[in-house]
Amino acid sequence: AKALGRALILPRMLCYCDFMWKEMQNCRVGGAESMRLPFDCPMDHVLDTPKWFESELGVEVREPSFLTNPRVPANISSRIVHASLPRGEALNDLQVIRHLKPHEASPIIELDAVLKSFCGFADGSMDRLFRRESNKLLHYQRTPFCMMEGSNNAPLFSQCCSPRKPGDKFFPCINGFDPPEALPACSA
Repeated sequence: AKALGRALILPRMLCYCDFMWKEMQNCRVGGAESMRLPFDCPMDHVLDTPKWFESELGVEVREPSFLTNPRVPANISSRIVHASLPRGEALNDLQVIRHLKPHEASPIIELDAVLKSFCGFADGSMDRLFRRESNKLLHYQRTPFCMMEGSNNAPLFSQCCSPRKPGDKFFPCINGFDPPEALPACSA
């Protein structure tokens, strides 16, 4: 999105576990035991939303359901171009722009299989900014998921993640996801 000067439409993200600051059972908060999993994740379940609005990248962000929103004009939502970048190659911004030039008049370009296809920006200062900001945007340090499973029958008032004092039972925690991998090295 930054390389092409476009807004980013976030991909659909599925949650296989709900999120709350207190204990959950079978990845669901109390009272929601029958909730179907997976479900469409709210952005704040996986991304630190304030960081996205404070970013220095200057890229507008749209929610995953943007194209199905009835307020989006049909002349935009109906003109989606599906494109691919060369598989097995890591391209810089100038190579991506050149590769997608035939689609520049389309309001929406949907890229398929982009994992490990972008290696950064040709301009060193822009590349440093992109890497710094991307790391901030995609690395979410937050309260981990607090699970009843594995708690050794801890009482409901127990603390999450660690005991209040030695010997107390507690609810174990998991983070749910890892920080992003580094960008690949650029192809020749």
